[in-house]
Amino acid sequence: MFLEEKSEIINLINLDKDYYQIILSSTKISKIVKPGQFINIKIQEGDFPLLRRPFSIFSAKERYIELLIKEVGIGTRILRKEKTGKVSLLGPFGKPFFIPEKDDIIVLIGGGTGIAPLHFYGEVIENKKIFFAGFKTIPNSYILKKLEEISEKIFISTEDGTLGFKGILTSLFEKEFKDIESEKTKYFLCGPYEMLKAFEKILPSERVFVSLEGMIGCGFGICMGCAVKKKGEEKYLRVCTEGPLFPLKEIEL
Repeated sequence: MFLEEKSEIINLINLDKDYYQIILSSTKISKIVKPGQFINIKIQEGDFPLLRRPFSIFSAKERYIELLIKEVGIGTRILRKEKTGKVSLLGPFGKPFFIPEKDDIIVLIGGGTGIAPLHFYGEVIENKKIFFAGFKTIPNSYILKKLEEISEKIFISTEDGTLGFKGILTSLFEKEFKDIESEKTKYFLCGPYEMLKAFEKILPSERVFVSLEGMIGCGFGICMGCAVKKKGEEKYLRVCTEGPLFPLKEIEL
């Protein structure tokens, strides 16, 4: 079931030149959306931009939804300029992340805006959580605070060395892998495909789940713009309906 509602922009904070945080009012979708699901936003009235834009949820409370957005095109650029006003929300779409067993150790691995659905998941589940987050440069203090609130341990890498480990996230993870790996450890990843492919070579695939950020056009599973190939089969799965979370062993990145 998905709903449409008019939403007020409560706050919009520029985190750096690429990323911004936006908080939207919501009295309907916020009450039913679950970690892993996403919403489609109509940026402004009229026919331009024609398509809604899909966004993962960073946090959802009873009366608001919080997003972490990277400016990548005309839609996200227009939304960033709208400090006030209303937008149209449609959702939630996609299947929620599953609830793990109580004694599972959950390792969350996110790059860029990929940290958003992982943070929402971490807010909801009560398991021991370890967060690995990768950035190009030092992230905003608000983002760090939110990650620390949900995690027993947090590891940060920045490509320019302005915070934490200097280098890419996979290099940091390989240093810590032996200390966190066990049969009860489950890994949840979200981020650029290049990052996911790199981790595919490191992690035990039977306990790895990836949340994909596909090119979602419609959100209903009709356009096939977000299709991903099922491993070993001539079959495609849709990020917007069968996903966005997939066992790594079942798909080809």
